Amino acid sequence: MEGEVSEIRNIHGAHAAVSTLGVGAILGDIEVMADSPTRLKSYMVKSTSARLAMMEKSYAVKLGSLHPEFFLILLKSSIDDLHTAEVELLKNQAN
Repeated sequence: MEGEVSEIRNIHGAHAAVSTLGVGAILGDIEVMADSPTRLKSYMVKSTSARLAMMEKSYAVKLGSLHPEFFLILLKSSIDDLHTAEVELLKNQAN
């Protein structure tokens, strides 16, 4: 990925940017690892220079077999996303 993309969430009925992702960010990692057709997050292009690349799962598996560090990067990204979701869930339960 190049440029900037904002993660969008529905907060009190309005769409709000909750984070900004930049160069090298991975989107859709949890969906790929879980074989899920359900989109868990929404994104909006923030900069006019943003460019995204799509990777089919079969290509990701092939890339991982040639370069095992790819799977570590994908796993770290997924764990970071799940941790962020857990923190937000606990915060919302406290309120």
